[in-house]
Amino acid sequence: MSERSYVDNLSEEQLLNLDRIVKYMGDVGITNKYAQAAMLAVCTKESGLIPKSESSYRSTSSSKIRKIFGKNVSDLTDGQIDEIKKNDIDFFDKVYGINSKRERQSDGSVYGNISSGDGYKYRGRGYNQITFKGTYRDLGEKIGVDLVSNPDLLVGDVAAKALVNFFIKSFKGSKTQALKSFGASKSSNPIQTMNKIDNLRTACQCFYQANAGWGKWEKTIKYENSLKEGPDGLSFSDDIIGGYTRTRNLAPIFYQKIGGDPTVDPPVQDDPDENENIPIPQSNSDQNYDDESHGDPSPPSGSVSKLNKFFDPKISPSEIVTKIDHLSEQDKNKISKGLGFAPFVWYNGIQISSEDISKLSIRYQDTIPVMNIVFEDSFGIMKQDGFPLDDSIITVFINSRSKLLRSIKMDFKILSFKDFGSSMYSIDGCCNVPKIFIKKFQSLPKKTSHECLRDISVQTELGFCSNVDNTDDKMTWINPGNSQHDFIGDVVSNSYSSDSSYFYYYIDFYYNLCFVDIPKELERNIINDLMVNSFGYIDTDTISDDDSEKLIPLILTNDISSQSSVSYFSDYEIINKSTRVSIQNSYSTKSVSYNSLNKEILQFDVRSMTSDGKKTILLKGNPNDNSDFFKENINHIWLGKEDFDNSHKNYNYSKLQNRINLNEISKIGSVLTIPSPNFNLYKFQKITVLFSARKRTPTHKEQFYKRLTGEWLITDIEFLYESGNVVQKIKIIKTELSMTNEEIESSVKK
Repeated sequence: MSERSYVDNLSEEQLLNLDRIVKYMGDVGITNKYAQAAMLAVCTKESGLIPKSESSYRSTSSSKIRKIFGKNVSDLTDGQIDEIKKNDIDFFDKVYGINSKRERQSDGSVYGNISSGDGYKYRGRGYNQITFKGTYRDLGEKIGVDLVSNPDLLVGDVAAKALVNFFIKSFKGSKTQALKSFGASKSSNPIQTMNKIDNLRTACQCFYQANAGWGKWEKTIKYENSLKEGPDGLSFSDDIIGGYTRTRNLAPIFYQKIGGDPTVDPPVQDDPDENENIPIPQSNSDQNYDDESHGDPSPPSGSVSKLNKFFDPKISPSEIVTKIDHLSEQDKNKISKGLGFAPFVWYNGIQISSEDISKLSIRYQDTIPVMNIVFEDSFGIMKQDGFPLDDSIITVFINSRSKLLRSIKMDFKILSFKDFGSSMYSIDGCCNVPKIFIKKFQSLPKKTSHECLRDISVQTELGFCSNVDNTDDKMTWINPGNSQHDFIGDVVSNSYSSDSSYFYYYIDFYYNLCFVDIPKELERNIINDLMVNSFGYIDTDTISDDDSEKLIPLILTNDISSQSSVSYFSDYEIINKSTRVSIQNSYSTKSVSYNSLNKEILQFDVRSMTSDGKKTILLKGNPNDNSDFFKENINHIWLGKEDFDNSHKNYNYSKLQNRINLNEISKIGSVLTIPSPNFNLYKFQKITVLFSARKRTPTHKEQFYKRLTGEWLITDIEFLYESGNVVQKIKIIKTELSMTNEEIESSVKK
């Protein structure tokens, strides 16, 4: 996997961690994007942007161990290395602890590993594999956490703080001559030293060396001097293990990703070892050895589909606190692991028990998440303290049952409350994003719609995700006193990137404003898309902490062979609205407007976008239909006067183009019922769906229905809890039907 492909396909967890690191750097004053990109590159080659503990070396060859740990194993034969690596405590005591050369020579005064087992206890952890008891102690004191007693905290929430403070401390102790040789200069303030770096090469050298220690900085100069540029990126012949090579190739890509100068050309470099595509933990603080990933198996070929995240939301849903102090440790653990096995609904400080819920639905209503719950008030609170007041909130948590996929936890504003009698009630709500409902006058000058939506996201404390980097529609966007939600809709309806683009938006279940170029997604090659085959809604007691989740092809099917997977759907309903949509919207549209600058009437024929029809059936009249109805079914629209003083040049056209194509894509649809909810899926995601015939008949001998099987687009997702079970219903659409093999051959001949 190339470095470019690796960064482009970072998981949601990795993107969240990236945002955390960049945010904390900014919080402490590290604002230089060269420095930020270099730090991210070092973290990626060390841990893959997921804080973790250094893994065992039991499967690592003795020759590679020698390359990594140098003089600390120079007194051992290959046989002795093979023997000692079988015991992790003995091995880490040898390379880091009381039996290592550095600790024996200093009586533990340099790195602090003075007791048996310290080498293993304080092995590499976190984003950049922080090592040694002394370093744990110093960083813990700096960030206010006892890392000596609790070293595993470095793989938790404090990892970003520890990382940034590690580099601040390292730069403070940097060698002036080393920085000068790299092209940097030392200031009394280490943050100022970082912020004065003026190019990526220097940044990479400085941060690579700061991570490894400043003792043998000449090695990094040697690496850089062995540079060779090729079609696949940069390579450094003296960098045997490849850690510096990865850093140098990753940094330009991260520089662009965090908003650096897009003209910087990010070189691409394949991993040094075909079996080392995913970076894994590696110690970093030993200045006497190099570092690189090792021992991890290659991932499946492909990537997990997702929108690009620009920044995280600032909104946090309500805290759910339930007392379990009176329970045994075994019961506490069982509850913790099983939380959300059924939806957890929290209202007015009380859990609405899943046993009292008749029905719970979380879905999208157009562009925002909504919920509905029907339940029995077994506590009798709804007519007393629990009666909903203005702006009352209800919180819903649905567990993804996955270590790699995010669960849903969202607050909903209660919009309606119904009393059915007999202690049965119903509540309807919409997602609680308070600032999108505020009405205001606002002007956002000289911005594209993409930039405008990012600004609104910041103002409303939403995150922002998109599959495009920007749009081509710079103008002054004006909110004439509408709500921010209406303003977002107005901006999106007039967004323009090219004549082959149209846009839609929604707020997802994780408080992100998602802005999607639908044709770009429809044209995306999904043959290598993967998904996490999560545990699904199986018995929680069967899941151990060591259980792993595998990546599998992103395909949904009702074939019985996939019944135990999250890719399986049990039922489906086909909806064909092609004729009704065509009658309502016509087969084409003729728009007319007045150009005030040239004082002329402009006419445009606007048609919905389709493929060339060579391998699909276009749903625009019967095939080969040349009737008058097909030719004359034209919609005429007067767009009025074009205002070029305060609008982009495609303003009128874009509004029409977006509307026509959004109406057109809903001609053929299906609703799939997934019995084990699949948290890999999101709105406006292109997926492959295989419709199994299940039983073959004389008239249908193939395993799958060719007409329906193929690529679909998800337009809605619903989580439904009913009769004690959680299922997922997804709506998928397509504008064209697949041809059979015979039809394709016939079309080619014609």
